[in-house]
Amino acid sequence: SEEMRPGEAVASVETYRKTFVKEGDPLRKHGASLACSACRMAAHRFKHRVARKIKGKMSEAQKSKAYAANLDAVCARSSYPQQSAVVEKQGKEMYVDWRDALGNREGKVNVKRMSPEVTDDLLAACRYLVHEEFREALRGKVLATPKGSKAS
Repeated sequence: SEEMRPGEAVASVETYRKTFVKEGDPLRKHGASLACSACRMAAHRFKHRVARKIKGKMSEAQKSKAYAANLDAVCARSSYPQQSAVVEKQGKEMYVDWRDALGNREGKVNVKRMSPEVTDDLLAACRYLVHEEFREALRGKVLATPKGSKAS
């Protein structure tokens, strides 16, 4: 550990932050708790739209074909609620279906915002995760499914 002047410390912290948050990154631009919520939703949809279609008995070519054929369905508008909302529950913000928040299915929450842009933000985060940041990692995981098991 070495001593830094205040200006250097501020610059160092700013450089550190920029390392993890890319300019215009649709996943992280609204904060960590919403990024986590969007990631959870994308993972759930990946599991249901892609991973469940991959069986261990398939050849690698069949797995790859099924992966490619179903990947776009993960972030399709029809996979997400028509209206989404950002709510605060126990001090953390999260994305929810507006109807679930309205019907108290999410429990006691504070609605922070609700607009068509919220669903657009969710879709952009999903596309970023599935098609850019983790595309090859997800593909590798699906192709590595052992015989006799499922990818989901």
